[in-house]
Amino acid sequence: MTVEFKRGPASTGYWSGDGSEPQMFINTSRKDIQLHSTIPSKGGGDTHCMMRIDSESFEWIVRNMLKADPESFKAIAGAMFSTDFTKANEAFNSARDAQIEWTKRRREQHRAWMAKRTGQAA
Repeated sequence: MTVEFKRGPASTGYWSGDGSEPQMFINTSRKDIQLHSTIPSKGGGDTHCMMRIDSESFEWIVRNMLKADPESFKAIAGAMFSTDFTKANEAFNSARDAQIEWTKRRREQHRAWMAKRTGQAA
């Protein structure tokens, strides 16, 4: 696993330092994960860092990971299926069905808009 924590001033955009390998903590009651790490402080010593990612952000993270690395579909699907095959399969089917319904609604809205624009019955 390669996850980096670095520090840098907002004004320069320059990142420096090496943070510790993050530890992940799973909180099922709050439905989130936390990454804990330490980075060297500018004045000496260490600064402890924590990043909390709630379940509402998971989709955003996965979507952007797939944009960054389209090959990661297989790894993400594999992780889901290795955790709980039945739930993963249900989730894929539900997401597929929701996407199909969304596409149908958009198509109908477009047809209605075109009919209104051209003065024809829908």
